[in-house]
Amino acid sequence: MVTARLTIDFRAELNYGDRLRIGTRLLKLGRTFAVLEHELFRGETCAATAEVVCVIFDLATRLPTEIAPDLRRFLEALA
Repeated sequence: MVTARLTIDFRAELNYGDRLRIGTRLLKLGRTFAVLEHELFRGETCAATAEVVCVIFDLATRLPTEIAPDLRRFLEALA
């Protein structure tokens, strides 16, 4: 899996050593890609949000490849 796109919006200051909670959910699932949303919380404050486009990638052919059934089930559970 490779990261094809990553967008981060910082909403509050974070410092090294802060205790964070991170939530992840599936926004979209295609044949060869998944779009995930992440939220980072420091206490009750949402400190950052991120959207990541991940592409399943065959290292031998250097091309996107179909998501395997077991990985698809795992990703669908994040919806």
